[in-house]
Amino acid sequence: MAQLVKAVLAPPMVIGPEKALPGELRVLRAAERSLNGERRGLRAVMPFLGPAFIAAVAYVDPGNFATNMAGGSRFGYMLLWVVLAANLMAMLIQSMSAKLGIATGRSLPEVCRDRFPRPVVFFLWVQAELIAMATDLAEFVGAALGLNLLFGMPLFIAALLTGVAAFVILGLQASGFRRLEATITGLVGLIVAAFGLEVFRADPSWSSVAGNAFVPHLDGSESVLLAAGILGATVMPHVIYLHSALTQKRIVGANQEARRKIFHFEMVDVVIAMGIAGLINLAMLTTAAAVFNSRGLLGVGTDLGQVYNGLEHYLGAHSGVIFGIALLASGISSSSVADRDRHPLRPLASPGAEPGLPLLRHPVRDDPAGHVHAQQEVDGHPGEQPVDELRRLRGRGADHHPERLSSVPDHLQGVVATRLSPARSVRTDIPQPRSRRTPGADRGSVRAMPAGEREAGPVPSGPRPAP
Repeated sequence: MAQLVKAVLAPPMVIGPEKALPGELRVLRAAERSLNGERRGLRAVMPFLGPAFIAAVAYVDPGNFATNMAGGSRFGYMLLWVVLAANLMAMLIQSMSAKLGIATGRSLPEVCRDRFPRPVVFFLWVQAELIAMATDLAEFVGAALGLNLLFGMPLFIAALLTGVAAFVILGLQASGFRRLEATITGLVGLIVAAFGLEVFRADPSWSSVAGNAFVPHLDGSESVLLAAGILGATVMPHVIYLHSALTQKRIVGANQEARRKIFHFEMVDVVIAMGIAGLINLAMLTTAAAVFNSRGLLGVGTDLGQVYNGLEHYLGAHSGVIFGIALLASGISSSSVADRDRHPLRPLASPGAEPGLPLLRHPVRDDPAGHVHAQQEVDGHPGEQPVDELRRLRGRGADHHPERLSSVPDHLQGVVATRLSPARSVRTDIPQPRSRRTPGADRGSVRAMPAGEREAGPVPSGPRPAP
């Protein structure tokens, strides 16, 4: 009974559930109960799992297939430590990106746009767009190659089907973020199952695996180049931008304590998702080392078609088909995420835009006098009101500042848009006239009181005498 009373009287911990889509509302309510302590253990973590799994897809894309297979077939188990180090770096970087979105309510591109000079922002935008396009191209080719290996389909037609599948998956966002997260997570699970089966069929030397995973060493310039390729295929800049956008508005904490708890749960999400991605990469390289390097087939890993045929020949039991299914799942899921990555980069494309509104800490509350109060947080100084920021923009209107409204919680956007409207602009340098009701008018109608009537009392009804 005491817990029920506490739950009822506790202040809200999550902003905006009343604006959520049907697919999101259940997650937000579960997150509220987790933050209030009503859910424990795994049930408490479940509402917060998802963003890191979407980001983790970029760490198991077809580029990772190519570099891991090439490294394993050419140098055996030697480069396992590079894979492990790259994934540990990924955990750190993705956790920092997620923290930025949770703590500020803004994505990394938005912060870069506001903090850096315009030339730097323009350079970051061009760099991010080029990286995203190059990565997306490789992922489409990987998925098309998977269809070609499995069904003998021409690469061009396979690429077109990959594009259709990628946009169908992205269309799941229309009904809420949870369906997209579940689909991407399911595809990642398919890759995990495929390579888990492959690595145990390959029967690697587990002592060599353990030794090379923790003892760094290289052998010539070619190993250095492959190590750099593994690192570059693992840590993806566009996914760092993406992760902050995924956590930015997914579950918005109503206060500092709530945001701290949300980040705690998100760290669990990052560790699980990035840990799974790391295990997949380790399994790829280990499989290539056990199947190809041990047989002296040092150049097989550079051609995924040869890898497909080699696994089928040496391991049997449809091992090549399993590899092709994993490659197809990787290509389709990573293509969807790469296309999803392009949306958070839009703030970088408009470096001349003014900074967005800071994160509003509490939901709007109407007091008895009908005034709207919203406490905001600016660089660690709580208690300031957003009215000054809104008045500074008066005369331009909300339509000229769509990027401003994008950083404001959904349930506050109507208030902010109204206050940004030129019709609502307020002179702050002169006292404003009081308002009172017009005699005989409706209860909701008011008119401004002229300055000369402020001390004269109510205006008598009836015709006004001639001067």
